[in-house]
Amino acid sequence: MGLESINEKLLARSAGWEAMKRARQYLASGAVLEATWRDSKALGKIQAGGQVYQAGLHFESELDIDNQCPCRDSRQSGLLCAHSVAVALGTLFPDEVSSSPKNRQPKGEPEAESAGNVPRVTQETKSPGPWFRHDDQAKNSLSIRFLLSPNSLAQWLPAELSLMLEVLRDGEAFPIMAMDRNKAYRISERDQELMLWLQQDQQCVLGPVWRVNSSTFSTLLEKLGSGSCVMLGRKQTIPIDEEVWFPPMEVGLKSSGELRLSLACVRPPQGFFPGQPSYVFLGDCLKPVGIPGDWLSLLQQPLDIKREEVPATLHRLERWAGSGFPIRWLCEVNCFEMVDQKPVFYLHLEGGLARMDARLKVRYASHSYEISPSQPAALACIPDADSPTRYILRNPSLEHEAWGNLVRSGFHWSPSDGFARLQGQESILQFLSGPYLWMQKEWQVRLEERLSFSLEKNIETIEPSVRVSGSAGGWFDFSVSYPTTSGEMLSQDEVWSLLRSGRTYQKRSKDGKVLLLDTQAMEEFQEVLVDAQPQQTRGTFRVAQAHASFLEKTFEENQWSVIHEGSGAEGLTSSIDLFQSFKASLPEQTKKIRDYQWQGVLWMQSLFEKGYGGILADDMGLGKTLQVITWMGLNREIARSKNEEALPCLVICPTSLVFNWVAECLKWMPGLKVLAVEGSGREGTFAQLRQHDVIVTSYALIRRDLPHYQSQHFQTIFLDEAQHIKNRNTQNAQAVKAVRADHRLVITGTPLENSVLDLWSIFDFLMPGYLGAAKDFKERYEQPILKGGTASLQRLRRRVAPFLLRRTKEVVRPEIPERLDHVLYCELSPEQRSVYQQVMELGRRQLMEIAGQKNPSSKSRMMVLTSILRMRQICCDARMAVEKPMEWKRPSAKLELFEELLDGSLDGGHRMLVFSQFVGMLSILRDRLEERSIDYCYLDGSTRQRGKVVERFEQSSIPVFLISLKAGGTGLNLTGADTVLHFDPWWNPAVESQATARAHRIGQKKVVNNYKLIARQTIEENILKMQSKKQQQLDAMLESGGHELGKSLAWDEIAALLDGDLK
Repeated sequence: MGLESINEKLLARSAGWEAMKRARQYLASGAVLEATWRDSKALGKIQAGGQVYQAGLHFESELDIDNQCPCRDSRQSGLLCAHSVAVALGTLFPDEVSSSPKNRQPKGEPEAESAGNVPRVTQETKSPGPWFRHDDQAKNSLSIRFLLSPNSLAQWLPAELSLMLEVLRDGEAFPIMAMDRNKAYRISERDQELMLWLQQDQQCVLGPVWRVNSSTFSTLLEKLGSGSCVMLGRKQTIPIDEEVWFPPMEVGLKSSGELRLSLACVRPPQGFFPGQPSYVFLGDCLKPVGIPGDWLSLLQQPLDIKREEVPATLHRLERWAGSGFPIRWLCEVNCFEMVDQKPVFYLHLEGGLARMDARLKVRYASHSYEISPSQPAALACIPDADSPTRYILRNPSLEHEAWGNLVRSGFHWSPSDGFARLQGQESILQFLSGPYLWMQKEWQVRLEERLSFSLEKNIETIEPSVRVSGSAGGWFDFSVSYPTTSGEMLSQDEVWSLLRSGRTYQKRSKDGKVLLLDTQAMEEFQEVLVDAQPQQTRGTFRVAQAHASFLEKTFEENQWSVIHEGSGAEGLTSSIDLFQSFKASLPEQTKKIRDYQWQGVLWMQSLFEKGYGGILADDMGLGKTLQVITWMGLNREIARSKNEEALPCLVICPTSLVFNWVAECLKWMPGLKVLAVEGSGREGTFAQLRQHDVIVTSYALIRRDLPHYQSQHFQTIFLDEAQHIKNRNTQNAQAVKAVRADHRLVITGTPLENSVLDLWSIFDFLMPGYLGAAKDFKERYEQPILKGGTASLQRLRRRVAPFLLRRTKEVVRPEIPERLDHVLYCELSPEQRSVYQQVMELGRRQLMEIAGQKNPSSKSRMMVLTSILRMRQICCDARMAVEKPMEWKRPSAKLELFEELLDGSLDGGHRMLVFSQFVGMLSILRDRLEERSIDYCYLDGSTRQRGKVVERFEQSSIPVFLISLKAGGTGLNLTGADTVLHFDPWWNPAVESQATARAHRIGQKKVVNNYKLIARQTIEENILKMQSKKQQQLDAMLESGGHELGKSLAWDEIAALLDGDLK
C-alpha cells in the first residue's frame, strides 16, 4: 500500500477508537520524534512514559497491518498500539512531528534504550537487583500505589512534588520498607515495570518518600495509564482519565494580522504538570492535555501566533474544530484570503564563454526568495503587507519546474559557491542558442556587465525573416530567410543541416562571431510545418489558406520578422451600409443586442465568406443562440441584396431544446420561416424543407431521418451542445457528418468536456482534415499534452484559435451580478453510514478481485460501477439504495440540510433551482414539499411540455423548481431564480456549470448563490477533488495558461473514487 491510501479513518478502524485518541494526544503533544514512510511502512520514534520506542506499522493491506512496537500492549495482546498509530499519524501530518527530539526530552527523563522484544524486567541492570521478587506461584500478591500530600495537585508548574510509595499485600496497605524483600510475590507486569523504571531510570533508592519534578510526575501518570489512580492523602482517590483534555479556546484577530489564542474555561485547571504528555488537575481527576508543547503557555496567558504561522495554525484549528474540540471564533474564518499569484522569476548570469554562473530568484508581490537545493523550505503562504487577512500562496510546482529548467540546461549546483554553474564553451553555446532565448521571453534575465559585453562582442543570434508573397485562391505562400547583421545569409539547407547535427551554432570568418540559432523556435517551426503539410518549391512554402492564421501566430510568438507582399487577408464582402441598414430594420427588441454579440455575428459572417467552420464557445448565459439567429437574419439579407437564393439552415440540438429554438427564432427574427421536425407526425414535413429558412431537429431524430436529409443541401448546419458528437464513432457523430452543407458552425459553452479528442471530433465535423487523422492527432497532441507537454498545448491553441470564439461573463458582461459558490458539508446519519460502509466494502472487494486482471470483464466492471452508483445514492438518501421496506429514523442528512436552506430561502424571499441526477431523489424532495404545502415546479426527462413548465415558473413567484440535471441542465432560461442548489455532485464540472448558468445569465438582476451539498468522508468528497482536477484541465485549453488537458473518466479514475486516491 502507498501512503496515499492511509488515512485517519483506516487507522481508527484498525486500531480502535481508544488507541486512536491516545495516538492523537501523542502527536499533538510533540511526543512523536520521528516519522517516515518507506516501503509500505510508517516507521519512527516516539517518547512515552519516559522511554523512546522504535515504533511503526507495516501495511500489507487494509486487513493485514503488522505492529512493530516493543511495548507491552503489542507484545502481550498483539493489538495495534497507540505508539505505532501515532507514528503513522506523523507520516500523514509531518508538520506536527517534533523536529528536534533532544530538545523535547523533559528534564529528569534521559532518553532510554529500546526494550526490543524482551520484557524490561529481564534486562541486565546496574542496581543490585529488583526491589521485590516476582513468582507466578507465590502465595501473596503485591501491588504498589502512589500517595501525594493533600495540596500537591493544586499547584501550577511545581518545581517538585513529594511522592510516597506504598504497597498493597493481598489488598492491605503497608509501608514499602515494612515488606520482606527476600520473599517472592505475585506482581503484575505493569507494577514490575514501574518499579524497574523507578529503580533504574530514575535511580530511586528504596524508601518511603521521593522528591520528583513535574516532568517525571507526568511520565509516571502516563505509565500508570488510564483507569489507574493516585491517592491525595489516604482518603481521596484521584483517577487518571483516559479522555484527552483540549482546552476550550477563543480565537481572535489582532489588527496586525496575528492570531490571539485565549483560554475560555469556566473552570480553569487547578494544577498543571508539563511533560510528555502534560497533565492537568481538573474536576477532581488528572487529564492528559491535547495541545502541542509550544502552545502550553496558553494555559497561563493569551498566546499570539505570528502572521507567518497563521495559515498552518488555522488549518490545525479547523481540523480540531471539525472533530468537535471546543473552539470559539471571535473572528470570521472566511475573512482570511489565500490568493494565487503568478510568480516572476529572475535569473542573474555572470562569467563568460568558458564558465557561466547563475542565480535564480522568485518574486511574489514584494517578497523575493532564492531558489536552490540548499535553500530551506520557505513559507507556503506569504503574509500580504497591505492586508492583515490576505496571504499569497506560493507555487512550489512552478518554482520546482523553474529550477528543473536550469538544471536541464546543463547547470550544476555548486553548494560551496552558492550558485549554479555551467562549464565549457560547447555547453554554454548550446545554452545560449536554446534555453537562454526561451528564458529571456519568460523570465527577467539580467547579465553581469562583463558577460553582457562578451556576448555582444562574440555572439550573434540569427533572427529568421518571413516573406508572405500571397494569400489568394485558397492558398497561403511564404518563404523564410536567415540573415545576419553583417549581411550574410544562411541557406535553408544549412539551417536544417545544423539542426540535424545537433549543433545549433557555427562560426563565420567574416567578422569572427559565433552565429546562434533559436533551436526551440526552429523545432516549433518544424512541428508547425508537419501540421500544415506545405508544398515546397524553390524555397517557397504553399499551405492551405486555413492554416494562415496558425502560421502567422507562430511567427509572432517567436518574434520573427514578417513582411507581407501582394493581397492581404480577405475582408467581409458585405458593405458597411448594408450592415447598418440590416440593424436599422430589426425588430425593436433585437436592436438591443450588445456590442460583443454583434462582434460574434460579424465573426460568423467572416468565417462564412472565407469558407471556414467555427465554434461559438462563449461562456454560458452570454446569448449564443441570439447571436446565431441574428447571423441567420443578416445572411438572408445579404443574399437578398445580391439576388441570390439562400438555402435553408439546419439546427441540430438536444430533443429538449427543439421548441426552445423555434420560440427564440420567432421572438428575435420573426421574419424567418422556421420549421420544427419533431414528433411522430414529422413524415409530412420533409417535403417542406426548402420552403423554410430554418429547420430545427434533434440528435435523436437525425439518425433515424438521415436519408431525408442526405437528399437535401443546406447552406449552414448548426450543432447546439456539440458534446453530443464528442465520440467520433457514435451514430450521432456519423449522422451529422453525413449531411451536406456549404458551411458548418458549432455552438457550445463547453467544447472540451473531457478530452482533447472532443476537439478533434468537432473539427472533423467543421473542417474535415484540418487537424489531421485521429491517429496522428493522438500521437502529436493528446498523448504529449496528457504528459504535460506545454509546447503541444500551445501549438494546438494557436491552431484552433482563428476558428474558436470564446468570451467570458467577467470580460464582456461585468454588469451581470456576481455568482457566489458555496460547498456545504454534512455528516451521514448513523443509519446512512452503516449502509454506506457495507456497500463501500463490497465495492472495494470487487475492485481488489479485478485489480490483478489485465482485461477485467464487462460484468466485473459493471459490479464496481453499480457499487459506486449505490454509494452516491446513499449519500443523498439511504432509501434509494435499500429495496426492502425499513423503519428509518434519519434516512437522509442531506434532506435535513436542504430543508434548512429552503427555510432560509423562503424567509429571504429567494427562489431556488434544485438539480439532482437522480429522479428518485427529486421524487423524495417533491413529496417533502407537498407535505409542507410548498408550491413547486418539476421537470425531468419524462416532462412533455417543458416550455409551459418553464413559463409557469418564470411568470410566477413559485419558490422552488426541481430539475433533473440531464433533462434541464442546458438550454433553459430561468433568471427568475437567484439560488441554485446541486443536491449531488457530478464528476464533470462543466455539466454543473451549465446547470448553474440557467439562472446566472443575461437578464439576471440579483446575485446568484450556487450551493453544492457534499456528504463528508464519502465518495462525494472524491468527486469534488475530481471536479477540481477536471476544471484545471479544461481551463488549460480554453483560457491562457495551464499545463495539461483532460482525459475522459478512465477506469483508474473510477477505481480512485472507491479508494480516495485522487491527487
